[in-house]
Amino acid sequence: MLNSYLPILFLLGVAIVFPLSLLLITELLGPKVKSKVKEEPYECGVPAVGSSEQGVTIKFYRVAILFLLFDVEAALLFPWAVLYRNKLQEGGAPLLIAEFVLFLLILLVGYIYAWRRGALEWD
Repeated sequence: MLNSYLPILFLLGVAIVFPLSLLLITELLGPKVKSKVKEEPYECGVPAVGSSEQGVTIKFYRVAILFLLFDVEAALLFPWAVLYRNKLQEGGAPLLIAEFVLFLLILLVGYIYAWRRGALEWD
């Protein structure tokens, strides 16, 4: 029985040793020149403005959470469609359609709520 876990243990060892060895080689052989310019964060060619400790406005977080909410909804549609296709052949499709409609109604209520509250507005 232990022999069946041997490939997994080997892969785990490779997954631990390989990245650590690459980090060690880079640390030993990499350049060591440090300067103020190299220590600054790179912002896609745009000079950094302000301090890195300043806060980010809440609208970015709201947009990110709403994106995740509706992105997860889109990600769940594909497995549902595959399941629906399989159940359509077996005759169990009406229950899946009812579940799908309920799922979309809940998301529609959430979307309308976010819209009415102004969460989708960008000032």
